[in-house]
Amino acid sequence: MVIIDEKLAWEKPCGGGLTHKALLRYPFLAEALHAMAGDGVRRALAFVTSAYSSYSGCRQYLEDIARARANVGPSAPIVDKLRTFHDHPGFVEANAERYPGITLRSAVKGYALAALAVVIAGSWLPFVAKDISDMMGWGQSFVGTMLVAAVTSAPEAAVTISALRIGALDMAIANLLGSNLFDIVILAIDDLFYTKGPLLAHVDASHALTAFTAVMMSALVAVGLVFRPQGRAMLGLTWISLGLFMLYVLNSWILFEHAL
Repeated sequence: MVIIDEKLAWEKPCGGGLTHKALLRYPFLAEALHAMAGDGVRRALAFVTSAYSSYSGCRQYLEDIARARANVGPSAPIVDKLRTFHDHPGFVEANAERYPGITLRSAVKGYALAALAVVIAGSWLPFVAKDISDMMGWGQSFVGTMLVAAVTSAPEAAVTISALRIGALDMAIANLLGSNLFDIVILAIDDLFYTKGPLLAHVDASHALTAFTAVMMSALVAVGLVFRPQGRAMLGLTWISLGLFMLYVLNSWILFEHAL
């Protein structure tokens, strides 16, 4: 983050491009506003180098600014944050120049081929998974929950990691939560095409365990989004992430141990 006052040609780097966590740990921003107040600055602009709009890339920095202004007191200058620049022509064109050989047509063609490969692999996957279940003596619920789900979720993981790398945090989380919603809706579509009766009445009741675990994990995510965990509980994880891992491992262990 950089605080700029155009009238006085006053510029103060706040943390040298460090993250919100660095701003919490070190008083860069408060020191900058103290110095600005001493120099007579009354109004300034804040440029945040996160291009995309998200809580961590936008609103969290607004909270940091408000906290620093409260620390300085009544003399603190008013700080207006510049808007995110993900759609600014300069940013878009600079990123487009990194891939000069890619046209819209070639991008669409590549997307279609990748989608076709996923569809073909997905159609073949259930047969392979059933063979693995029969050969290893594992329950189909366990194989479906652990192996098939892991493979089919790989594209979601790739999309999420890519979104995190470019700073699109909200897109990353929305992709995961939205995929969960869409996957559950597929049950209704499957039920429509299953001609032997209600689909859920013909599957093993062990799936209720996985469904209940998914509900608890979703509830943990909702709690984290509302209460905003700040610290790390263990192994570099927040207590939300730790709980998600524990629930997943517990569900997998039960399915495996009971050959469900």
